[in-house]
Amino acid sequence: MAKNDTERFGAVPYRFYESLHRGEITPLEFFLGSYLVGEANYVTHRLTRTVTVMTIESGWAWTPRHLRNALAKLRAGGWIDYTVSPRQRKPYVITLTGLRLRHAHDDPADRDDDITF
Repeated sequence: MAKNDTERFGAVPYRFYESLHRGEITPLEFFLGSYLVGEANYVTHRLTRTVTVMTIESGWAWTPRHLRNALAKLRAGGWIDYTVSPRQRKPYVITLTGLRLRHAHDDPADRDDDITF
């Protein structure tokens, strides 16, 4: 890495960890959500990938059907959003919703007030 380069990173919201601890998401869904956070564009909060590419890039060790099911569960939980057609082969356009970090300029009703610094 060059001296002036910065390392790329994805910040997973703590509320996602809390959902894992409460059993609201599975470890596989946590793994997939963390991968999506790392791959999404930090400005648009979107990524475009086929199921095959997500399987390869993430090192997903289960079937593509498991990946599609995990995506559907993350969408149902409000963590991500996308639209898909039956037997879709074109790339998914996934938007981070609940997986987006909240910032001071976001709606105050959505912020976590119990965090102290």
